[in-house]
Amino acid sequence: MELQADSLGAEYMVKQGYSASGMINTISVLKEHEIYSNEVSKRRGTMPQTYHGIFASHPSNDNRLKEIIKDADNLNQNARNFNSQDYLEVIEGMTYGDSETAGVRRKDGFYHKDLNIRLISPKNWEIINTPNSLFFIAMDGEASLQVSVSDQVRRETPKEYLERLVSGELYQSKKSIIGWPSGLFSTFRREL
Repeated sequence: MELQADSLGAEYMVKQGYSASGMINTISVLKEHEIYSNEVSKRRGTMPQTYHGIFASHPSNDNRLKEIIKDADNLNQNARNFNSQDYLEVIEGMTYGDSETAGVRRKDGFYHKDLNIRLISPKNWEIINTPNSLFFIAMDGEASLQVSVSDQVRRETPKEYLERLVSGELYQSKKSIIGWPSGLFSTFRREL
């Protein structure tokens, strides 16, 4: 099954005008991502989130893959029908990376204009933005913070909201953030 998937992948690449040998580079990137994910999971003390069965060996040493690529490169040149316009139409509107509507990560900060928030993490923490939550995770996995949005019926200021929900001492608070509507920049101190 995996062999067939690799073969079809190489064939599709050739039909779209790409070199099938580029598939080795693509799979090498996936292998490097698997290694990175395993290292991050080890630091955090969690299970890796990658499928462990894909790479039995490094792709450039995989004879099976080399044979598939050779077969795909031998496809009739007339079978190639590269149409970049079709491809561009298919990916039109696809989200890649951070966006203003989902929030933007810059260095140790997260900014979301529509929600009127700016959150700064401790140095070298990973920031993961998902559709439902924002996660700040220490590189050693010893600490994390999850932030999520909930619909509020209460009429309260940002400061009242934070004081009601966050335990700890509010030791810095600033009402205005230039260029944003009413908001609050706060720092809480909490002993662990």
